[in-house]
Amino acid sequence: MKKILIALSVLATTQIAMATATPITTIKDIYVYETSVVIKLANQHTNPDICTHPKAKEYLLLSTDTAGGNRLYSAILSAYVSGKKVRFGYKNCANWSATETVPKAYGVSMVE
Repeated sequence: MKKILIALSVLATTQIAMATATPITTIKDIYVYETSVVIKLANQHTNPDICTHPKAKEYLLLSTDTAGGNRLYSAILSAYVSGKKVRFGYKNCANWSATETVPKAYGVSMVE
């Protein structure tokens, strides 16, 4: 019972902190670049900021040029390797190429 209450509390906090969040999903692919990581999700999410990549609803970009970005990348790799379900918080668009943008991830929760 205690675990259920803790899980519900964490989930409620996550919902508040991540105003725009993906559905609970798994990570399908990870593309690693010099200062960023692009994550392809198994399920689509919304594109409220109208990012320009044709498949922007399938991808998120994580900047890895900060300590916080590296912590998120570490958590993402852990979720990917273990097959855990995740929910990402995201906002704004980030450059994936010179002409295309995808939503920018700012947080991740591993869920059961």
